[in-house]
Amino acid sequence: MRYRVVGMCLAIWLELSACKKSFKREVVTEQNIEQIAQRIGSAEGVTPDEARLFAAYIVRHKLAQVFVAGQPNPAPLPATVQEAIDRQRVFAASLAEQDRQNQVRAQAEQQRRAAEAQALRAAVGVSLISLSFQEADPMAGRFDSMFTFNVTTTNLSSRPIRGARGDLRFVDTFNREIGTVTLSIEENIAPGQSTPGTYSKRYNQFIDADRALRNFDPTRHRAEWVPEQVVFADGTQLSVTPSSADTAH
Repeated sequence: MRYRVVGMCLAIWLELSACKKSFKREVVTEQNIEQIAQRIGSAEGVTPDEARLFAAYIVRHKLAQVFVAGQPNPAPLPATVQEAIDRQRVFAASLAEQDRQNQVRAQAEQQRRAAEAQALRAAVGVSLISLSFQEADPMAGRFDSMFTFNVTTTNLSSRPIRGARGDLRFVDTFNREIGTVTLSIEENIAPGQSTPGTYSKRYNQFIDADRALRNFDPTRHRAEWVPEQVVFADGTQLSVTPSSADTAH
């Protein structure tokens, strides 16, 4: 009699456990998808994380119906609740791994660019001597307002160079950028030697950076040289990815 009671209790426990877990075995179809989605939040045996994964799977299914119509749905139905949860967990892990790889590549790219920039700074330096602005004067034959930059370019390397290109970045006291111009310097400069140069840029009153540059104060602000490319006399060169800064002629 005692074993019969124990057996009945075990059978009842197993049946109740199966009932609690049965929700995850329910098949989700296009017809009952809304009903399942409403029930999953309070379903026995479903954790909040699993409910979130299921909801994300359904969203992927619905979006695929709209944006990849006619193609295999990446979140197919019918599927059991458990299958939907498992598939979404795998998908989320795949996305996380992609993000990790993207971050690794971005960090490697940043380090590569930093190393290239350091090599360029060690090869050539440019110092701003003066910056002036001249208003347009049609009567004097000046039809555009112009910025004029007087700079000194120094070959810091051990090899002669024949040209360099980079940005002059103008910053204020708080290191906020005022404006940036690109200089293309085509001069033969021996190792350890410097050469002066004058470059100009047309003023555009509709560009905020140009208006700000008019107020550049060398006693309070500064110009930073950010090299992008240097070409040596033998044709070899150092470079980084070009920027989209304005070009000074």
